[in-house]
Amino acid sequence: MIERLRRTGLSRGQILRAGLLLAAAAGLSACASSTGPADRDALPHTVLLVSIDGFRADYLDPRLTPNLSSLAGLGVRAEALIPSFPTKTFPNHYTMVTGLRPDHHGLVANNIWDPVMESRYSLGNREAIQNADWYGGVPIWVAAERAGMATAPMFWPGSEAPIQGVRPTHWLEYDDDMPHDTRIDWVLDRLSGEVVDPVRFATLYFSDVDVASHEFGPGTPELRASVARVDSAVGQLVDALLRRGLDRVNLIVVSDHGMSSLSPDRVVFLDDYLDPDSVRVIDWSPVLAIWPGAMDETEIYAALWDAHPNLDVYRPAEIPLEFGFGTHARVAPVIGIADLGWSITSRGYFAANLERFSAGNHGYDHRSEDMRALFVAAGPAFRPGLVTPAFPNVDVYELVMAILRLTPEPGDGDLDRVRHLLK
Repeated sequence: MIERLRRTGLSRGQILRAGLLLAAAAGLSACASSTGPADRDALPHTVLLVSIDGFRADYLDPRLTPNLSSLAGLGVRAEALIPSFPTKTFPNHYTMVTGLRPDHHGLVANNIWDPVMESRYSLGNREAIQNADWYGGVPIWVAAERAGMATAPMFWPGSEAPIQGVRPTHWLEYDDDMPHDTRIDWVLDRLSGEVVDPVRFATLYFSDVDVASHEFGPGTPELRASVARVDSAVGQLVDALLRRGLDRVNLIVVSDHGMSSLSPDRVVFLDDYLDPDSVRVIDWSPVLAIWPGAMDETEIYAALWDAHPNLDVYRPAEIPLEFGFGTHARVAPVIGIADLGWSITSRGYFAANLERFSAGNHGYDHRSEDMRALFVAAGPAFRPGLVTPAFPNVDVYELVMAILRLTPEPGDGDLDRVRHLLK
């Protein structure tokens, strides 16, 4: 195995790290793993779930991502993780920890109107983010806490709210300025039991790739630099796991969605068809969510239906079944879905923010190649050296619950689709 790794062109340090990971995946003791403050018997049933926001499946490349690639080569890798629709950040992160599609757990977008609560959810609204009424389903950390397991979901959507009256043992308010090494130390302190009793489920989150994609777009030098930066953080994380004797923790690295390139030549201007002030536009692009205002639902639909060749407009009941979307009360009465790489905006916003329409975005049809996400995992629960076809991200929940030996809630996932990834 070591000789095969040498032929990949990895550095000596990467080869050593990969060898240690292989030992961990095979359930053997590695280097510093014979001692440590954590409960060694519990570690094979411990999960660290890491999200790299916006990491498209085809970004995985040994030349740019040596650490992720070595992890993938020694553990399991999916050709892609298929996100749920809409391919937005909060809906898909919450899907992976509940096993429910957005249409079933209620986070149907990053920006939502709830007609019962008569309130709005958005990423910048701290009060809404910490209000448990917005979150359906039972997240992994709630099930684990109820079973007596301590958890530490760091910066994961939903982790700041007392969902079903249960909070994680450890959680933090989101702080995108927190350095990578600080995030890693916070989580590993809790996994190792060096500071507190060891947790059995923890998460990490890195936003760099998503931020660079929105600002500069896929395929740019800035995007590649962000991918390399997060890959370096993954290497730092693996080194720290080994150094602390946590090599038997199951490490799962995912992303929530991919990214598509935009162009100022691919824009649908809403105000060409109706007055935006006459309606309530809750979400703009690429999934338009409109609630009635001065115009009623019928008028809005009539004004937008077949108005632009790159915009499909639906009432909720008309949304194609393959999207798995349209039954929740928070789905707007009129939904517009832009074609891949197209934007929806107003002419005034477009003129004032032209640079935004030359970079990248997501939210499109979840079946698109551009929206495909990342799945890589290694540890004692996983088979080594396996590549599997793409599978839907609702199954991430099923895998984690199986490793933690918890009974999953009824949902949209299916362990049979991914059972072969486990030993």
